[in-house]
Amino acid sequence: MDSAPLSSSSSRSAYPLRCVLSAQREKAETGVLLSEETVAITAVLSVGDPALRAQLHHLLRCQPDVHEIINSQRGRADNQTVLFYDSQAASTNLPTADWVVALGGSNNDALAAFKNGAQGFICCPLNNQQATGVIQHLIQCMIKDVQRKRSLDAVKTTARRFSIGPEKVALGCQSGLSGQPRQIILRSENAWCSVFCDDIQWIQAAGDYMCVYTNNETLVIRSTLTQLCHRLPQQIFKRVSRSELVNITFVKCIEQRACRTAYVVLQNDTHLKISQRYFSAYWQSVTNFNR
Repeated sequence: MDSAPLSSSSSRSAYPLRCVLSAQREKAETGVLLSEETVAITAVLSVGDPALRAQLHHLLRCQPDVHEIINSQRGRADNQTVLFYDSQAASTNLPTADWVVALGGSNNDALAAFKNGAQGFICCPLNNQQATGVIQHLIQCMIKDVQRKRSLDAVKTTARRFSIGPEKVALGCQSGLSGQPRQIILRSENAWCSVFCDDIQWIQAAGDYMCVYTNNETLVIRSTLTQLCHRLPQQIFKRVSRSELVNITFVKCIEQRACRTAYVVLQNDTHLKISQRYFSAYWQSVTNFNR
């Protein structure tokens, strides 16, 4: 990331991405951040091994956002329900829950759990760092889910008020009315997690690791930028250099300085230098279009 001070306005010009990115920017800029939302979690333990269940109970009891821990689901809990189960000994008759976290001992267990709908994974042997990471990730997912449901309710209310189809109200929204947000499964230093692609602002290579900057956290994962490019939606993730990838939803403008140097400026004022290769491949057409 380039941290050089900005040059004077006479030596540079900024080209807002009004036309190309208007729909994506509007979605990002009008999103409501629910940072003040409080989340109360009911943890349902479906773990057969008494020792493992006792250890998990102890770790969850130390989490301030976990308000209740039960060994069987008693009807419908008032709080957000999170089911913790042992993926290696799980039966097909698991109790239902809004959110699911699997426990296992291998990468195959993690991949199988996410394939079957888990939102989190804790690798045995258990430790407090993993438990904290998974709980915090789930909280962000829950807040995101509240946002989506409120937006959906607003669309339905508007549709009823003006007697038009909800799909017309939602026209231009990238995710669509009924589609679920796209997610990518990543393994950070602390735990496996499922991340909404729309929450990733930009990614930077750091040796053998990638720093994934999201709306709420920074994840350090072991991967290559090429691998992530193939897994992320290519229509909204664009390369700016060999070591950096950005989500165009979060781009505020393209800034050009003297000596044919250009920068992507994100909405949080992060400046990323665009290499000549990627400038000519994509970003130049964007700036020329908006001149």
